[in-house]
Amino acid sequence: MPTVASALAVAFVLVLAGCTVPEPEPASDCSSMLAAEDAIQQQHLQGRLDTDGLWSWTWDNPPTADDLTRPVAVPAGFDPNRRIWLTSIQLAPGVSGEVSILSPRDARLFVSTWDRWGSLTAYELLLGARRGVRLPGCDGYASYPALTIVDGPECVVFAVQQDGDERMAQIRVPFFGAEC
Repeated sequence: MPTVASALAVAFVLVLAGCTVPEPEPASDCSSMLAAEDAIQQQHLQGRLDTDGLWSWTWDNPPTADDLTRPVAVPAGFDPNRRIWLTSIQLAPGVSGEVSILSPRDARLFVSTWDRWGSLTAYELLLGARRGVRLPGCDGYASYPALTIVDGPECVVFAVQQDGDERMAQIRVPFFGAEC
């Protein structure tokens, strides 16, 4: 089983070799940022997006303890002790902002773009997983595929802040049956 030190050493070598991690970038055509299922979810999220500007379906419907027993497709080489959950993030038209994980300390957020989503490797997940990410918006609805990475059942506290707004919303999400 790979250790954290060996994983970090591989990540360091990849960075030195010039490997890059996909960063969210605005698309020239916002419709290319929407997956087919997001158009349906977008209707349900409309109220949240009108109020908050950015939102994730997962924050309203977190994974349950039963979801821990279901196999999840992850790239070969990803730490089998970590748990992941798809946490796509939608932005209302004209909204940009930042999504961060405040706690627990070991939780990470990985955000990509839909055109890069299907070809991700375990090393890209390792290098790209962060505590927070700034998401650029566009004139229409924007949607970013994301993963929340945790060690098991945990209460994950997200912080959401729109650009140009001093207020920050905190959202507590009970992942895999944890108590919040």
